[in-house]
Amino acid sequence: METRPYRFQRARRPRSDHWDGVASCVQVSERTGQVNRDEAAAIAALVQNIGEGGRRATEEELVRARSYLAAHVLRRPSLSRDDELTGLPWQGRILAPGDLRWRAEAKFLKHVVDRREWPDGTTLEAFMSSLERVVRNPSGGVYLERDAGDWKLTCVARSGRWRGDGGGSHIVVVFMPVKGLWVTAY
Repeated sequence: METRPYRFQRARRPRSDHWDGVASCVQVSERTGQVNRDEAAAIAALVQNIGEGGRRATEEELVRARSYLAAHVLRRPSLSRDDELTGLPWQGRILAPGDLRWRAEAKFLKHVVDRREWPDGTTLEAFMSSLERVVRNPSGGVYLERDAGDWKLTCVARSGRWRGDGGGSHIVVVFMPVKGLWVTAY
């Protein structure tokens, strides 16, 4: 598939995702206070409009979507359950099957600590900052595809200095805008 910056592109083949989110537990962004529900609905409608219409997003639409997802969705606390984390030490205890974790913590433990996709010594805040940079990166790719009836938006950019021993050449951040959730990052 050809990669073009500043474009939403439809994925050529559907891909099942490992979304296992429990629910968004609060509606507050750590950085900006109350989430603007109108903007959330507008971004979800924009993504659906582009996906359903098969058209390319304008640069203005991309900046708007990227900014919203990075500032409001990526930093919004939500819960995640990931049994692959069972047995990992975290904050003085061993994680058990079925433990609920904040999504940011769960993805950090899975992809930074366990799989070493980011460099050793990467902190949770540095991990989240690297994801925000990927989402906001104007030269990175943005792709849309359907997942169980909803449009999934994926941001991709080169990993650069954020590549760990187990990491790849790119970082991927996946969102479900209609649900107001980020799904995963690797």
